[in-house]
Amino acid sequence: MTDENTEQAQVTLADQTAQALSYQLVAELQAMGLQAIRLPRGTPTSRNNILIVDGQFTDIDEGNKLRRMVIGLGMGQSKLDASVQVYQVVNGSRTQILDFNTHG
Repeated sequence: MTDENTEQAQVTLADQTAQALSYQLVAELQAMGLQAIRLPRGTPTSRNNILIVDGQFTDIDEGNKLRRMVIGLGMGQSKLDASVQVYQVVNGSRTQILDFNTHG
């Protein structure tokens, strides 16, 4: 037994979570009437006066469904921690306007 499968499963989970979150964020911004598109990290854009939302997951834990059902009281809960940065790009100059951590 090795940890290779566990590590790969964690990487796969992180990638799937990032994809789902980014698509959901774009959909919610568009529902608010804002123009929003999803671009791969580092993709240059020719638009001016834009906001870029970027971030990293710092901890992802799916939790344990059996513990949640049997024990309860917060045992086995899933959790997600992320670090988020928001930048404004005006005339090719990028300025960080927000930097925060979140937990859910």
